[in-house]
Amino acid sequence: MKFIKYFLIYLNIFAAICMIISNLSIFISPAKLWFPAVFGLAYPYLLFFNILFIFIWISINSKMFLLSLIIILSGYNNLKNYIQIKGSHYSKKGIVVCSYNVRNFAGKTYGENTKEDNADSICSYIKNKDPDIICLQETNMIMINKIFMPKIVDSKEYSSEIYSTKLEENGDPVIFSKYPVINEGKIHFKETRNMILYADIIINEDTVRIFNCHLQSYRLSNSNISDFNDFPFEDNKNDIKKILFFNDKLKKAFVRRAEHADSLKTYIKKCPYPVIVCGDFNDTPVSYAYNTISNELKDTFVESGSGIGNTYLGELPSFRIDYIFHSKEFSGYNFSRDMADYSDHYPISCTLIRKKVIEKFLP
Repeated sequence: MKFIKYFLIYLNIFAAICMIISNLSIFISPAKLWFPAVFGLAYPYLLFFNILFIFIWISINSKMFLLSLIIILSGYNNLKNYIQIKGSHYSKKGIVVCSYNVRNFAGKTYGENTKEDNADSICSYIKNKDPDIICLQETNMIMINKIFMPKIVDSKEYSSEIYSTKLEENGDPVIFSKYPVINEGKIHFKETRNMILYADIIINEDTVRIFNCHLQSYRLSNSNISDFNDFPFEDNKNDIKKILFFNDKLKKAFVRRAEHADSLKTYIKKCPYPVIVCGDFNDTPVSYAYNTISNELKDTFVESGSGIGNTYLGELPSFRIDYIFHSKEFSGYNFSRDMADYSDHYPISCTLIRKKVIEKFLP
């Protein structure tokens, strides 16, 4: 019995140390030290084990429960960024923003449906949603021109459409707006196809800049993840190669995403207008990339979401990786993660209210 107790103590201490690293990882740029980001990625699992230890120690009437409890509470901001109890709703009309990574219209799994069918299903979803601003990531320009233009843009009288490029297939971001667009631009990154698209729009005589982001992905195929999950972890060359491959993919993604987030932060700070930032960050709320942007802006999920709000259907990175941020000039309401499974991401949306605008002047 004594052996089991000491074994649990050592395990709890290990879990607590991992949790501390996870909490601190949001302040450490992976470009300088990348490995803490792994602990940030593992935050929900570390949270689970530390909560489990709290219940174990309480059940045997031991004060050891305070160790995990204090560490969890010390990272309260990380906790609330992951989990919200009750959403905030607003019944009046505001600016409805929708962000959706459509995976080149290839569907939740490749080959399940044709791209035309998936694009048509996504169009139906967006028509019912009827947002004022649409930010799509990983688009397919053939489907955009063939299906979205006639079924969404023309029928809903969107004032403009902003493509990141006119190439036929490259998975770039796209912005559609019901508001007039007066300027647009692109932020390209080195050694990757990921990018940020932005557009300046006029809303009730005020200029607002929309950023549509697709930050660095892990570029891991389903077979790569399956290989890692099936590791026997024996001491042989094949397993070592798999571990090194997986390690290299994580490191490159963490480092590049940190660089992308720093670049985006610079553009936000230099922007003379209020901003709305949408997109697939490929990173969880306990990450350097998230912390870098959320320090400057407000997260609409934290303002008005509920539950965990996971947006990714795949295995890595799990949970919430798609976001809608905004400047303090707005208040966010009605955050929604819709269960439309036409991609490996769920679409998200919210209603933004300009604080200085009287309701009757809203579009």
